[in-house]
Formats: sequence, C-alpha cells, structure tokens
Amino acid sequence: KGCVDSNVHSGGVVRIKGALTGGEVYAAQGIEAEETGGGSQKGVMTRLTVPEGETIRIGKAFKDTIIQIGHHSHKFTNTELDVYAHVTMEKQLVLREELPEAASSNVR
Repeated sequence: KGCVDSNVHSGGVVRIKGALTGGEVYAAQGIEAEETGGGSQKGVMTRLTVPEGETIRIGKAFKDTIIQIGHHSHKFTNTELDVYAHVTMEKQLVLREELPEAASSNVR
C-alpha cells in the first residue's frame, strides 16, 4: 500500500494508507498520511503541500519529508510521530496540537 515517487494534485483531501515515499503531493483541502519520507532510504525527498488554513497529518514522518502550508515550510531532520501541522492565528507553523492553557496547567 502507498505511493512511491508519485506526483499527486487534488482539489480535495488526500488520504494515503501506507507509505508515501518520494515525490510531491498537493491537496487543496488537507493531507493525511500514515508514513512519509524514505524511511531506511536516505536522501529520498517527499514534499506535502496544502494552502494556508488547511492541515497536514502524518502518523510517522521520516527524515527528508518536507511539509508546506501556504508560505510556511518545514523539513524533518529526524523521524517524528503523530504530526498535526497547521498554521496558527499568529501565523506560526505548528507541528503538533498544543494543549489549551487551562488543560496544560493541570498536567503534572
């Protein structure tokens, strides 16, 4: 399952079951992928792009995965799990959902 060295352009949401290894994906309404990047293959660039206001969710993002939301981009230099990338109202690219202030004050 998955996509290898693919170029995908969608006007909707792209959901990838399995791995997305190499290539580029653009989705106008968000991207969800189980795994992205080369895994054990070094130097395999994988780019995921959505417009500002949309999100990118990745279960496991390997090194050399590049995500772009609007004009904001990030290149992973290590493997990251449970990525939920979005741009905040303050125009900052965030890779994970942050706890609301009230909830984080109860965490010990």
